Amino acid sequence: MKAYVVDSAAVRSNLQILKDRAGSAVLWAVLKGDGYGLGLVQMAAICREAGVTHFAVTEVSEVSRLRAGGFQDCDILMLRPTADAQELTQLLNLGAILTVSSQNDAAVLNGVAETLGVQAQVHVKIDTGMGRYGFLPDELDQLLPIFKYMPGLHVTGIYTHLHSAFCNQKATIAQAEAFQGVLDKLHAEGCGTGMAHMLNSAGLLKYPEYAMDGVRVGSAILGRVSVRGSWGLVRVGECQATIEELRWLPKGHSCGYGAGWTAKKPTRVAVFSVGWYHGFGVEMGNDLFRFRDCLRGVLRNLKQMVFKKHLYVTVNGKNEKAGRALKSGDIVDVNVPADRECDLQPEDIPLDILYEDDSIAVINKPRGMVIHPGGGVYSGTLVNALLYRLGSLSTINGVIRPGIVHRLDKDTTGVMVVAKNDAAHLSLSSQIAQRTVVKKYVALLEGNLPEDKGNVTTYIDRNPKDRKLMSVCDSGRIAITDYEVLKRYKNNCLVSFVIHTGRTHQIRVHAKYLGHPVVGDASYGYKKQRFNLSGQLLHSKYLQFTHPVNGLRMEFEAPLPEDFRKILNLLDANESV
Repeated sequence: MKAYVVDSAAVRSNLQILKDRAGSAVLWAVLKGDGYGLGLVQMAAICREAGVTHFAVTEVSEVSRLRAGGFQDCDILMLRPTADAQELTQLLNLGAILTVSSQNDAAVLNGVAETLGVQAQVHVKIDTGMGRYGFLPDELDQLLPIFKYMPGLHVTGIYTHLHSAFCNQKATIAQAEAFQGVLDKLHAEGCGTGMAHMLNSAGLLKYPEYAMDGVRVGSAILGRVSVRGSWGLVRVGECQATIEELRWLPKGHSCGYGAGWTAKKPTRVAVFSVGWYHGFGVEMGNDLFRFRDCLRGVLRNLKQMVFKKHLYVTVNGKNEKAGRALKSGDIVDVNVPADRECDLQPEDIPLDILYEDDSIAVINKPRGMVIHPGGGVYSGTLVNALLYRLGSLSTINGVIRPGIVHRLDKDTTGVMVVAKNDAAHLSLSSQIAQRTVVKKYVALLEGNLPEDKGNVTTYIDRNPKDRKLMSVCDSGRIAITDYEVLKRYKNNCLVSFVIHTGRTHQIRVHAKYLGHPVVGDASYGYKKQRFNLSGQLLHSKYLQFTHPVNGLRMEFEAPLPEDFRKILNLLDANESV
């Protein structure tokens, strides 16, 4: 096989269809088997771009690869239960959510968690008929100790798995009723079950009314469904394979396993280097190896690319309107512009380096600096500056994000740490995933918060009206922020923030949610700004973490930038209260 080419736009389209069908339920993207053979990290990246940040896998190595690939802040559910202490230690260090399916699983995990001094997030598996893993519906006596007497465990979810959603309505309803019965018994005992989820791909398509708090979809993301109806889902890729042999078969000669096809007349066939060995089966419908279907696919892709202005097309040397009917003899020229390569170059850009050794560097990031290339920005980024100043950087986050362990928004200033090698990167990423890194910010807010101290705990997800922004939603990813007012002014307040999660734009979104957005925030703040600023007055003031080599606890502070200090001086002189 030459390659399997994935259409990321098709993946995003399928995900949007599934999200719409799931409603308010959290969508878990099941990416087991290396993302169903399409690349674990690559598929996860497409999912994250589409606003899906909950993943489910079956192997420790898959959790590790996702964390190392830059998915530190994403929830990762380990579907396969394990009582292996070494695996459990790895998974806890990686910040995974673990499946508990028996008392033995729970007891071993509780012991490992207490030894490590952490509390494990777990989802409890209920066996309502699948017969693979899980507590039986009548095993309440075995379930209760997990909720009540194991301090090393924190139950954040409960789920079951449908075995016949694609073909048996009666069995599916019976499973749903059995699962709901378990929930009712646990709730009657005062047990919080967290996120309840039972639907797989077929279940979501046929029984969205059972979506509950979450759904798990895998094959549907790929457009591969075993239930009647398409729901608008499309296949996400095409196979590029080499013809190994061309030969003629006589009339009546069979072809393939099971003699599934017989030549009705002398037929020339092609043998391709692709099959079950590569994870492909023979299916009816649109066949990539049938000329008619291939031609349809090519024309469809050309049409899409033309509409997206990715292609430049002329007919007989002239520009023609879209939809112009072609005639015999017409000459069509298609010009495909070359993709712009992102060739990262070191750039002599001033950097305020607070600390540096062989493993890490701590930076005081200025306002207006983008962290890494992307979105039309190819130079002038922090990465370009780091390559010039430091030379060697970690490679885990790919070629355009070397060294980047965590990020600050373009117009957010302050302290951040970068990794100079992969070992340091993995250590820092693990600390972030386990929430042992302390991050403190200072921001100037519009108006005055009513309370001197407080906490904001919400779900944050992509804004449904503007996918570039985030918003507080009924579902999404949990976001936890503590705040304390440092000083009050007539029309503003200076506030310290401590974030316990690292969601995109978390402080800015929570400040808006409180009704007091960050001063200068063009995206979440007031349309009419009181001060002439080039960005929001949000500063990463303090960072604490454990050194990846020597194990020492390290802390760093970055002074307020000049424009922030000028505004505070102005307020101190005129509006202090």
